[in-house]
Amino acid sequence: MGIKGMSIDMVRLKTKVYVDYFELFHHHYSYEPRFHAYYSRNIKDYRYNYIIDCGSTSMYVGFFHNSENVRDLKHFVVFEFNPNKVDFGDPVFRDIIFRFFSGEYEIVSFDFAVDLDIDINNLYFDRKLRHVKIFDYGGSNKTIYIGERGSRVKIYNKAIEQGLEGQNWTRIEYTIRSEVKSKYVQSFYPDLSSFPDIYVVEQLPIIDDLTLRAVMYAVLNGYPVSDLSRSYKLKIKNLMSSLSKIEIKSEDINRYLSELICSFSSIVSHF
Repeated sequence: MGIKGMSIDMVRLKTKVYVDYFELFHHHYSYEPRFHAYYSRNIKDYRYNYIIDCGSTSMYVGFFHNSENVRDLKHFVVFEFNPNKVDFGDPVFRDIIFRFFSGEYEIVSFDFAVDLDIDINNLYFDRKLRHVKIFDYGGSNKTIYIGERGSRVKIYNKAIEQGLEGQNWTRIEYTIRSEVKSKYVQSFYPDLSSFPDIYVVEQLPIIDDLTLRAVMYAVLNGYPVSDLSRSYKLKIKNLMSSLSKIEIKSEDINRYLSELICSFSSIVSHF
């Protein structure tokens, strides 16, 4: 089917810490040139925000969500980063893990990436009633967003992003709202039913019926199956069953996520 790899991408961790304990972190890194701090009063944001420069990527720390009660002794702290780009030997990364995520914490969300060695134009997805945004820059240079936050899928040309010419490298990123405690992560098997079905269209089935062939081409180019008549829905679904479906398993996601959480535990134990 062309799957060349899978990985955990952007991940967000969350826990609660005492105000004075976070102040120690703030003062320790106040003059660190890699830290860029900003303040927000927006009810949807964290009050204290820190972008940490890591060369080709960055990490984010947020403290004290503006929806929290100011009188509370403890407030939420979140840490967001891409484990594929961050150096786990970075002393700042290790310090953040040790300071805030040595005990129990929550994995709020993460992206599960599936890499394919096919052209992005050879993918078809069943949009159903999902919100879809397509940014098409011509040819194979496109980015597709399917669904909303919490069960969103992003499909894009990874080869173009990496500046690799003449290569087929399409990435599918499943954004999973996990909200699972770290101690229960090994028993976390996400429900994938809310994500769209995605197919590889390498060779179309032979269709003698010209009207059905036209409908099939329309569907492959974004026309929603849900808008078809009942008979054409059934015919199109039968045709789609002959295509190769991208299968991701909750067991694979569990394994990759568990390995990542174990790596945090290893940092804590060797700090």
